[in-house]
Amino acid sequence: MIASLKIRALEDKILELQSKQSDLIKKRNMDIARDLSRLNLAHIDHMKLMGALLFIQDKISTNDPIAEEWFIAGGKFLRRQKGKSGGTSSKAPQTNPANQQS
Repeated sequence: MIASLKIRALEDKILELQSKQSDLIKKRNMDIARDLSRLNLAHIDHMKLMGALLFIQDKISTNDPIAEEWFIAGGKFLRRQKGKSGGTSSKAPQTNPANQQS
C-alpha cells in the first residue's frame, strides 16, 4: 500500500516536471523568435536561415573555436538586451552540444 502511494507520488512528480519542461521549451522558443526580430532576421528566407543554423550546428559539434566567440558575443547581446528591456532571462546560452536540440 505504501509502495503504491510512493509510486503514484513519483508519477505525479514526473507529470509535473514534464509539464514544466514543456512550458520552458515554449518560453525558449518565444525568446528565440523575439531575438530574431530584435536582430531584424525574421525576414530572412527560411532555407537560408536553416542553412546558417546547420553551419552553426556543425561548428559547435566539431568544437570549432569560433563557437566560443559566438558564445561570448551572444552573452553580451543578451545581457545588453536584458538591461534595455528588463527581461527575465539571466542565463548565458549553452555551448555544450549535448544541450542543443536538433
